[in-house]
Amino acid sequence: MTYRIAVVGAGDWARRHHLPALADDARAEIAVIVDADADRRAQAGAQFGAPTASSLDDALTEAELDGVVVATPHSTHAPLVTTAMDAGLAVLVEKPLTLTSAEAIEIVHRVRETDALLMVGYTAQYTQAASAVRDWVTGSIGELRQVIVEFSSRAGALYAKTAPDDARSAYSAASGGGQATTQLTHAFAAICYATGRSFTDVSAFTAERGGPVDVDDVVAFRLEGGVTGAAASTGTLPPGLPMRHVVRYIGSDGIVEHDLLMSTARLDDVDGSSRQVSPPHSEVPYPASAPVRAFLGMLDAAADGDARTDMVSRTAHNPAPVWPAAAAVAGIEAVLRSADSGRRERAVFVPR
Repeated sequence: MTYRIAVVGAGDWARRHHLPALADDARAEIAVIVDADADRRAQAGAQFGAPTASSLDDALTEAELDGVVVATPHSTHAPLVTTAMDAGLAVLVEKPLTLTSAEAIEIVHRVRETDALLMVGYTAQYTQAASAVRDWVTGSIGELRQVIVEFSSRAGALYAKTAPDDARSAYSAASGGGQATTQLTHAFAAICYATGRSFTDVSAFTAERGGPVDVDDVVAFRLEGGVTGAAASTGTLPPGLPMRHVVRYIGSDGIVEHDLLMSTARLDDVDGSSRQVSPPHSEVPYPASAPVRAFLGMLDAAADGDARTDMVSRTAHNPAPVWPAAAAVAGIEAVLRSADSGRRERAVFVPR
């Protein structure tokens, strides 16, 4: 079966990963490429031999579709996802799901009430390591007590070269860019997915280093059930220094370490034994095309009638479901609110 897919957003990530993955998969047809920027959509249309449109509304009028891939600036995710779901289409949306907990909760409600098919583009969750981490954290290390995050990258260079009012860019202040919403969100979503817990309390400091958005974030947090945690994230690594995207889960009977960048996981038990999961040698460590493959797999499962089991939190057909993504939005929102207020802040509760 061939699925007709609209790709909304023809920026760098879509053109390097989502569009090539769709073009290379026999199950998919790129039905239309949507971008508000005329030059960008024309270039993408020519590169991938697809029709173009300036808005999702126009695409819905002009093309018959089965699904939508949303890879646009952060501030546009909520309305685009809502429009696509209202049209009865399956959705793969890039992270973050939304910028506000209110928007995220509304989308969770819609998915629950309508059985909509929605998947979020947290690439690290589309790996064997992420599945192993979830299983080990919930079943192999006893009582979860603490979570530690280091998320260091060079993303600050992207924020620095982007005009603060550039609504076309995901990295601008106008679009909700910054280290927390662009980078730390990966770790927060991984935590919510692996533990099944949401953030309850957050105390944070951020630094802009002379730029328009945060490039350094330091966070102390608490999860449901009293689990404590800390996260440090920077986008200021110079070229040549190694990046680290690591989450450690410390339990009463063991420790799990998840390397999101290298797609590896390690479990160390109190008895001295250990287990490891790594990607096959034939695969790249960070599978940027995996979300599209999984999205098409979810459409296959839906066609067979078995994809809509617990689409909110966990399902075999959806490695990046809506609830962990929504809970991550609430956590990041609390981080930025705490940094602004100078006080500890409560994270908004996201119903499962």
